[in-house]
Amino acid sequence: MLSPAIVIIPRILTCGLVARVMQRKHVERVDFKFFLEHSLSELLRLSRINFSETFQVIVHLKVIQTYIESLLRYGLPAHYCTIMIKPEPKNLKKILHQLSSFYNSLESNNTNGSTKTNKNKLDKQINDSDEVIGGEYASVLEREVFDFVLFEILDPKRNSKDHS
Repeated sequence: MLSPAIVIIPRILTCGLVARVMQRKHVERVDFKFFLEHSLSELLRLSRINFSETFQVIVHLKVIQTYIESLLRYGLPAHYCTIMIKPEPKNLKKILHQLSSFYNSLESNNTNGSTKTNKNKLDKQINDSDEVIGGEYASVLEREVFDFVLFEILDPKRNSKDHS
């Protein structure tokens, strides 16, 4: 019994075949570039549409964070006032001082000292950010501690290098 034989006949490579292969690769490259440009424009369009919604979600999470921090710091009932302030950098210390003096009654170890003593204490608290905080919560309290809950929402326009 004869086994079927496989016969391979080599073809001669012609310039027409090479030209067709090169043309097909060029067409694929052009199609891929068009696909990339279209994908990039679609991505930019979707990003612009969804940026405001994403920012709203971030602000909403900050509001929830403020509420939880208020509950943990001051306990129940949750009597609080949430305020969003967009201060100029030059007025930041003044605003912090005014907020600290307004919410001074929330201080847990509030002493009934004179107003001048409280003012000096507030000035010291705001100006001395290098003061070492010791004790059990030293690693937790790396930033300034105020009598109110304070969270920053970073403004992308103000903090970007393009909008200096």
